[in-house]
Amino acid sequence: MATPFVERLQADLASIDASYQAEFAGQSRATRELGALEALIARIDEVVTRIDQIPAVAQGRELTEGRKSALEMRAMYTEELKQIERAKRASPAQEAFGVLAAKANFTFARYARHFAGQSRESRDVSLLAEMIADLEGIETKMVEIRKKERDAIFDKDIEVVRGNLKMYKAERQEVEKAQSAGTLEQRASLLGGVANGQFAIYAEHFANKSRISRRPALLARVITNLASIETKMRAISAQGFFVDWHAKNIEIVEERRKAYEAELEAIRDARKGTPVGDIMGMLGEAANQLFAAYGENFAGKSRTEVDEKLLSTICDGLGDIATQMEELARIEENATNAQNLDIVRSNHAAYEQEWLQIKRAKGANV
Repeated sequence: MATPFVERLQADLASIDASYQAEFAGQSRATRELGALEALIARIDEVVTRIDQIPAVAQGRELTEGRKSALEMRAMYTEELKQIERAKRASPAQEAFGVLAAKANFTFARYARHFAGQSRESRDVSLLAEMIADLEGIETKMVEIRKKERDAIFDKDIEVVRGNLKMYKAERQEVEKAQSAGTLEQRASLLGGVANGQFAIYAEHFANKSRISRRPALLARVITNLASIETKMRAISAQGFFVDWHAKNIEIVEERRKAYEAELEAIRDARKGTPVGDIMGMLGEAANQLFAAYGENFAGKSRTEVDEKLLSTICDGLGDIATQMEELARIEENATNAQNLDIVRSNHAAYEQEWLQIKRAKGANV
């Protein structure tokens, strides 16, 4: 049971975090007050000082963990302070480049969650291709900005994007090679697992969700993947591999593909009949649902006991919502949508960092 001293420290950290969430999370950095964030950092320092007044050998697990959490909060707030300072003095070109850099970071984080350190045989090649296309678009826009305004940070970030692009393209070749190896039985089993991954995407991002807020391109990618899987499965059968479970897998993939094709048409029809402003509002509601899921399953919970796979799904969902908000912003200017997009990006960035912290707390080297 926590002592009154520990409970006060925990309450102080919770109060600091609540202030940060209210005053900074999801807010435009250029409008934030540096002094308010500096005051929160000072409050963290005061908490750490109080802990350090107790000899290390007498602190115990709760104080040790509390000190670690406090320092992690301090590091995050200090980095945010730097970003706010930069945002306040940024030129229009630097501001535009910063948005591109943030989008690139989201792609890097997505790669870490879905590819780094995982079996190539089970990876989603089409997802990797989508990420490559995203980075290629980001690189092109970054280079265009650099032509108009020179900045050492621009050069550094462009090289980082290019380095990751090179790595992702090489990884795509390795994944394709791994998924083409093995006996007919091994390949058939592998394809069944890859198909299950596509079914999971549908379950996580489409089943029982509002059609208006779903990203059609994501479901189109799932359908394309299933069509490719089905073709490969039938090719294995044509080579003489006849077993009941493989035939059943082909039947299931074909059924799901056709069902998803019908759902894609229903999503497109639903969006066609909905004003752009209403779609924007529904995207905001979908984002709020993901924020609520994060609050229910992660806020205030021990990192060693939470489900990082669920958090990965939440991050993917926020990424899809941000993409749609950006697409709609090019069609119609809307102040609420712009504000919601800032909030989605800010929370998405925080959740990606939390995913890393959870993996590290569980002993992963990420």
